[in-house]
Amino acid sequence: MMKNKMNKKAESGQQVMVFAFLFLLVLIGMGIVGGVVVYYGKGADFRKIDSEILNYRIRECLSESINLQQFKENFSSLCSLNKTVLEDKGFTIKVCQDLSPEECANSKESIFELGNTHIQACFINAAENNPEYVKCTKTEFFDKGEKFSIITGSNQRIARVNT
Repeated sequence: MMKNKMNKKAESGQQVMVFAFLFLLVLIGMGIVGGVVVYYGKGADFRKIDSEILNYRIRECLSESINLQQFKENFSSLCSLNKTVLEDKGFTIKVCQDLSPEECANSKESIFELGNTHIQACFINAAENNPEYVKCTKTEFFDKGEKFSIITGSNQRIARVNT
């Protein structure tokens, strides 16, 4: 009789393992569902973030440069940004002095200009909600007693192949 009680206690340990096994099955199932949703789901749009980072890097580069002529001539090396990559990937840059961002967009004179997208698209109200328009960042700041406006835009699309 004593043997039967001992065996039942040993069997309860195996029954507890069923819960751990079911927990692992649920965890693996959630991982598979999550992976499918990420792979086939809607892609993320990082254009606004790209534009903000580019604007920040140009602002820092402009404040560190000795003079504007040096900034114009050595933009790529001073800012550690490759002009051809920026142009090929759909980035737009315009830097003006003593103008607001709106005036800078419409001005023919600028310190530096790069890109093939029309910078005026940054000031269209409908552009914020339209996924096809360029995403822009407009900054106005003062450095060394001078006012600068920087407009950066990104229309870079992440290549995604749906299977």
